[in-house]
Amino acid sequence: MDKTLQKLYKNLMQEIDEDDISLMLKKEILHLMESSGAYPGQTAYERCRDMAFRAAEAGEEAGFYRGFRYAMQLCMACRQ
Repeated sequence: MDKTLQKLYKNLMQEIDEDDISLMLKKEILHLMESSGAYPGQTAYERCRDMAFRAAEAGEEAGFYRGFRYAMQLCMACRQ
């Protein structure tokens, strides 16, 4: 099931253009980084920014899995 969900998520993400939620998430990450203070250099800033975006993507994927599982449980409960 996990591999199937992973494939479904990857395919869905390839088909979807950047939406309002993605833009909001990017703006929030950049805002948090700017408000956290100075970085020793551009390279350090870019490294931290990239790690923040990867962490957000991982959280988004985990949220998709949880939401899908919850929806399936809800469907099963409604059928009973």
